[in-house]
Amino acid sequence: MKKVAIWIIATVICFACNKDSNNIIPNVSFTATVNIVPQYSGKSLFMIMPGSTNRIVGVNGVVVWNNGGDQFYAFDRMCTHKHDDGRVYFVEKIEDGNPIVRCPQCKSEFLVATEYGDIIKDPAIYPLKPYATTYRNGQLTIRNN
Repeated sequence: MKKVAIWIIATVICFACNKDSNNIIPNVSFTATVNIVPQYSGKSLFMIMPGSTNRIVGVNGVVVWNNGGDQFYAFDRMCTHKHDDGRVYFVEKIEDGNPIVRCPQCKSEFLVATEYGDIIKDPAIYPLKPYATTYRNGQLTIRNN
């Protein structure tokens, strides 16, 4: 019993001291459908913000990468780094057509041209939170259920 208690305490301390957490992004349940044509037609990188679909979309919007044709990747815009000031920051695109987004505060960079939202520049240690996508007849559905 004593060994179990020590193991539990050590585990809690280990996780409590971790500066970043893959659970930092709230698990918001949503389904949003967006007409790609004409607003996002021809764009490889774009942001879908809450209100543009009259629904919740991620924590405060999603970043979408069109990998060509009907293949889309969508990620929450919330940076996965736990910032020292305790505030929440959202990634922004660096330039049109560039598959890298950056946190304006910590300068972490993420690659959105893959299904994982990989980190390419720290201090973040977790990738962006991915969402499921389906594309049919000019409409993109993004969901987290």
